[in-house]
Amino acid sequence: MSQNKKAPMNNNRIKEVRLSQHKTQKDLAKLLGVSEQAIAYYEKAQREPSLKSWVKLADYLGVSTSYLQGLSRSSQNSANKQHYSIEEIISITATYIKIMYGSAFNNLGRYDIIPSIPHPRARRGNPFNYAERSCIYDTANMLLKTSITIKPTELLNKIETEVLAKHSEDNSLKKVASRKDIEETILQFYEAVREKYLQFMDNGSFIDMVNDDLSYFVIEQARADVFGTTTSFSEGKRFINSEDLNKLPEGLSVDVYKKVMDILNQTKEKLNELK
Repeated sequence: MSQNKKAPMNNNRIKEVRLSQHKTQKDLAKLLGVSEQAIAYYEKAQREPSLKSWVKLADYLGVSTSYLQGLSRSSQNSANKQHYSIEEIISITATYIKIMYGSAFNNLGRYDIIPSIPHPRARRGNPFNYAERSCIYDTANMLLKTSITIKPTELLNKIETEVLAKHSEDNSLKKVASRKDIEETILQFYEAVREKYLQFMDNGSFIDMVNDDLSYFVIEQARADVFGTTTSFSEGKRFINSEDLNKLPEGLSVDVYKKVMDILNQTKEKLNELK
């Protein structure tokens, strides 16, 4: 579809797909860097997303752009556009986890890592959508937390061998990987690492996990929501422009903002005291 050609908006499936994946209008608004009202307009066919926004939405929701626009009956691509085999997807998944593990080890967060990692087979393109890359990051992050008790490379090699053996039994290694095959491969790595992570979880590692979640999902998200961001979630980017207390929303006082942040940070300190 050319950039100037408009999709038949009355048939778009944005709301249908969003609800099926338990996403909110706020999620999509953050993805595109627009208001929730704009997303509502898109869903009601009262405004049209740009072609770039269509692509971001489709990538984030894991469906084809044409399906989201109402141009295709196929809800997902039957195969990855690069035609990677299942064997290649297994290898690329393991490589991605190793790269993300190294980045996480150097204290880079999710939104630093995902857009900057070098693709192992760059000439053929990235087979993973944003949700899949996020799951790979979570796998690498768990691996980092487990690395005190195990050797990460040995564990990943063992998992890769086991996944390869499973597909070798049914002669599916050379098959072109479908979207479902890609998701299942990533989840096999995730579940294997998670099982090992839970085996070694103790009081200290549990508190560390809660503190990490509090920092990322509450404190950083609150700062981002208040101070405005430049967001591109399909590329894994999020920037807090500045934490200038003179630029707080008109109805939010500096005193209340600082007190809330103090309480959250004190909670982290109290959690650490339990260790």
